[in-house]
Amino acid sequence: MKIFVALITVLASLTCFFSCSENIQTKKVNYNQLQELSEDEKFAFKSQIIRFVGRKPEDASHENKFHPYFDEHYQKQVQAHDLTHYYESKNGKTYFVLTRIAPSIELKRVAIGGWVTWTEENEVKNVYQTFRTWKNTPDTLQKRSDVLFTLLIENKPLTDYLTENRGDMEYIEFPNSEVWFDSVQGDWVSSREDVLKEFIDEKIARTEEKIKIWEEEQQNLK
Repeated sequence: MKIFVALITVLASLTCFFSCSENIQTKKVNYNQLQELSEDEKFAFKSQIIRFVGRKPEDASHENKFHPYFDEHYQKQVQAHDLTHYYESKNGKTYFVLTRIAPSIELKRVAIGGWVTWTEENEVKNVYQTFRTWKNTPDTLQKRSDVLFTLLIENKPLTDYLTENRGDMEYIEFPNSEVWFDSVQGDWVSSREDVLKEFIDEKIARTEEKIKIWEEEQQNLK
């Protein structure tokens, strides 16, 4: 009888152990609240942050990229980005991972992870990009984004996944020793000399003139 009771106790302990382990794993999965969003909500979120995260037009500056003149460009950027991870934390930050297609012979994507803070009017206050990955196949990128996203939410360092520490090109491409995210400029900046800067500055100046003409045309339509 004592042996039977002991056996029941062991089985109950094992059941509790596996149940608790399953709950812990579920908790990690629940960091991603993407399934709780409707398609309209996903689209709205992407639209709110796309000018901070999407590709900037070559002829736009950081000061004028929010101008309506570039609306069509950023509408295409919204479509080009997939929202794969989303989490609203209690600290007021909304964490995210967006992916987009990267140049490659086979289908590969890169992931951009970071967080957003909001004003009382639910307008974007700050967007901070914490990492951008190397290009990966979609399945591999999803798994690696899961790892990085969990660390991001738990406010744990990503140093073990930086290229300079891993010695490979599997996880994080940026930041590195030459490229980092400038929170003031709201974009990735590099210590390398930009040999195209003069050319791009000229394009921006020409487009600024086009914007003035566009504004006059819009005013005449009213």
